Amino acid sequence: MAPKGSVSKRKGAAAPSAPTPLSLYKRSLLAIRNWTPPTSARADAEALTGLAACCRLLQAQMGLTQPSPAAAGNSPLLAMITTTPITTMNPEAWAALEALEPGMASYSGVVRHSLDLDLGDWQDEPGFLLASAHLEIGRLLGRMFPRKELLEQLHLEAALKLFPDFVAAGAALGQANAACRREWEAGQGAVRSLAMLLCQAGRDEEAVPYLEAMEFTHRLARQVCVYARYVRAVDGALPLPLLKVLRSALSPNSRFWSEHGYGRVGYFSYMHELGAPCLSAIHQAAVLLHRIAVQRFPAVAEARFAECDDEGVGGVRNPIVSCVIYLTGVVGGPTLVTPQLLGGPLAPHGWLVYPAENRLGMFDSTVLHGVIPGRGPSPRPEEYRITLMVAFWRDIQCSRYTWMEDLPPHPDGPDGWGTTDPRDVVPTTIERVWERLDGSTAQPGSITSETYITVAAKVL
Repeated sequence: MAPKGSVSKRKGAAAPSAPTPLSLYKRSLLAIRNWTPPTSARADAEALTGLAACCRLLQAQMGLTQPSPAAAGNSPLLAMITTTPITTMNPEAWAALEALEPGMASYSGVVRHSLDLDLGDWQDEPGFLLASAHLEIGRLLGRMFPRKELLEQLHLEAALKLFPDFVAAGAALGQANAACRREWEAGQGAVRSLAMLLCQAGRDEEAVPYLEAMEFTHRLARQVCVYARYVRAVDGALPLPLLKVLRSALSPNSRFWSEHGYGRVGYFSYMHELGAPCLSAIHQAAVLLHRIAVQRFPAVAEARFAECDDEGVGGVRNPIVSCVIYLTGVVGGPTLVTPQLLGGPLAPHGWLVYPAENRLGMFDSTVLHGVIPGRGPSPRPEEYRITLMVAFWRDIQCSRYTWMEDLPPHPDGPDGWGTTDPRDVVPTTIERVWERLDGSTAQPGSITSETYITVAAKVL
């Protein structure tokens, strides 16, 4: 028993402590990392409201919560809410983000670059945590709405206002600024397209100055660029009901293309762990294609994951085997596969796999490969070639997505879609892959590994 008048030391039910800005920040990052398609709306809302609450507390600590006359009635976020369907986002999250804008109008460079910056020191350096929270908000909004750059830029710019030397925020803003990106890429893109059109039209001499201006030393051989136009036989890789579902869900007007930022991010895709429950029909298709690939490439049996992640991060990485299934096959160029390895000599020959509906192409992912653009005007301008590329990996890391709701899995599993009878097709052999700009044959060892890296990065 405690002495009279003293306070008992026994532990009781402690009152829950109020969340700190740092705990809110960490909780939001955890929600982002734990994102899955079935919990997408809840995870996004939890992350955004948590990051917004973190920013709000830090704004109050820094005396930045007073409304700015310039910001009143001129909210970029409010404008976005009126033009963006919010069925995929909790309205409370939008309101929480909008509440930050008056304080954001007063931001200035309060953080100076230092090797000692640490989020754990947020009480002494609240500006760094505030800038980091805006960075994560911007990144998340960019992933949720890849074609609505205004929202993303608003928070990335806020991070840079607080921390002008914030390298991560600067890099993210450069990627988000579509106008800047388009202006930077337009010139070289036009030259590359013109050179390709000239090569495919057989106007090789006219193409040479443009190729030389881009520092090309070699080009794809004329036999590759000026390929024959004919349709190959359908191989029947997938059951027809599944093929129809995939073709519909990946059609040009489907939400897949509007959600995932196609054309903005160069290298990324979607991952499925083989053996895990299939969340969609596309995962079931990967299982069926894996069965076909294993019969032709035994090493694929070691694969743990289907599809692929952002191959551009951390340098070039390759899966065990890559597969291309043509959901449609009327238009578009063939897929080129060569025996050429990164850093090795130029390929002496190669193979072309022509598009045909329900045809599956499989190849060793370590060799040089790519799609040859269609030649000249499309024979059917109103149609698109839709392909699904499935790569089989031993280990990868993945990002996030939400469009999979359009592809519910078959209730009876992958075999519920029906049976198939895949038939092997012999790829078309081509005598040479590379040639010099004057049309002469490229000699083995004529370029070094260092030069080859440049050439391969610019291949037409």
